[in-house]
Amino acid sequence: MPKIFTREALNKIMADENMTPDQRTEAVYGLYGRALDDGYIAKTAAQQAQQTALDNAKAEWEKGVTVPDPKESDAYKQLQGEFDAYKQMQTARTSKEFEGVKPKFFEQVYGMVNRGDGAEPVDKQLAGIRESVHRGQYAQGRRGRGERLRQGVGIRPRQEMTERSMNNGFFSDHCELRR
Repeated sequence: MPKIFTREALNKIMADENMTPDQRTEAVYGLYGRALDDGYIAKTAAQQAQQTALDNAKAEWEKGVTVPDPKESDAYKQLQGEFDAYKQMQTARTSKEFEGVKPKFFEQVYGMVNRGDGAEPVDKQLAGIRESVHRGQYAQGRRGRGERLRQGVGIRPRQEMTERSMNNGFFSDHCELRR
């Protein structure tokens, strides 16, 4: 593309003696305007060319690339499993089976319950947990009456139940408070 607005073109206009000064000025402005129009692209034409280039690039990319389904990724499946487990735990928290478990110890007791296929009913498992915790956590005779170990989640027998001992994991179904 030749340059239009050059020194030679200006000298040619200035050397022409048949032109008046106003004609020379108009010729210089005309030369300048043509020089600007030479490489000018309209905004709509530029946007159309850009959109065409993007569409072509996108079509080529789609031919060679398969977009993986995010729900099939291992991270998504793991997160979905964790969410389902959390949802089951929250549903169990309000269920009738776990109503005797204190909120403070719910997660610990819920973790001890077997929820697999062929497992015993939750009521029987909770009774077993109460008994095992009672036997394992409180040593009668070695400790004073009513003294509680630090990591208790069970209940105390009726004769040891006090108002202070209600914080050991289960609300008492078959125990009575003594004052």
